Amino acid sequence: MKVLVTGAAGFIGFHVCQRLLASPQAEVLGVDNLNDYYSVELKTARLKQLEASENFRFAKLDVADSQAVAALHRIHAAVGFEPKMPLDEGLSRFITWFRDWSAQSAHT
Repeated sequence: MKVLVTGAAGFIGFHVCQRLLASPQAEVLGVDNLNDYYSVELKTARLKQLEASENFRFAKLDVADSQAVAALHRIHAAVGFEPKMPLDEGLSRFITWFRDWSAQSAHT
């Protein structure tokens, strides 16, 4: 079974990928836009761990990009993990988050 995991380099997405990869039947396609909401170095380190599995592939893309998502083929299941909602960073940051989250949800 091929599973698409969005936000694969984030905390929850990374751990979900690890759990899925524990099953020899799972093939995981992890996608993430590697934004700088928090440490890109940490996200890269997580991906390096996941890429040690031959059943993991990574695609750097933003799932708000409908053409990039349309190019993904033969996905049997998808799970998505968005970053925490930035309520403490002001209204403009929240509006940006909401726009991105809405687009991601619609295209996934």
